[in-house]
Amino acid sequence: MNDNLIETDNFTWNFDVNVFKLLGSQLISDKFTAIIELVKNSYDANATEVHIDFIDSHDPKNGKIVISDNGFGMSKDDIQNKWMKVGTNSKRNTKFSPKPFNRVLLGEKGIGRFAIEKIANHIILESQESSKNILHKLEINWSEYEKAIKTNIPPLFTTIKNKYSALNPLSTNEIINQGTILHFNSLKEI
Repeated sequence: MNDNLIETDNFTWNFDVNVFKLLGSQLISDKFTAIIELVKNSYDANATEVHIDFIDSHDPKNGKIVISDNGFGMSKDDIQNKWMKVGTNSKRNTKFSPKPFNRVLLGEKGIGRFAIEKIANHIILESQESSKNILHKLEINWSEYEKAIKTNIPPLFTTIKNKYSALNPLSTNEIINQGTILHFNSLKEI
């Protein structure tokens, strides 16, 4: 027994709220690379089609970008425990996409999704799995993170809430059947 010992403890890693910028706009070199990172996710989801729509994208305030695919979509659990989990190992444990394509997975570090921060301040993710009658919706407002950075004692990155909802796709105007749609609003640049 050490008579000089006053206290022992265990520490865990924490992430300052500013980490979203470090992994997004500061790590991703430009807006084109950001789009490519997101298209890689569609490829990994066995999408055969990816559509990128630029709607008044010359006007950052009112412009929008929509990236949609017909991949296998995500469940609530996928969104919460894979897409929203930094550095997830889900693609490191599985090297290939499901049949019929068995594609070599491109996303492996678990941070490419932070490309969304490079593109816009407000993002809505909508995803629906094949033959499931639930449309999963996640809303991320990066301005909430920006506000948090400016507070006297900024919260941890992991404590900021992002709104999730599950909807009956038949009651929405957008029936996607299967796949994922990313809506980018309040663009960061032309």
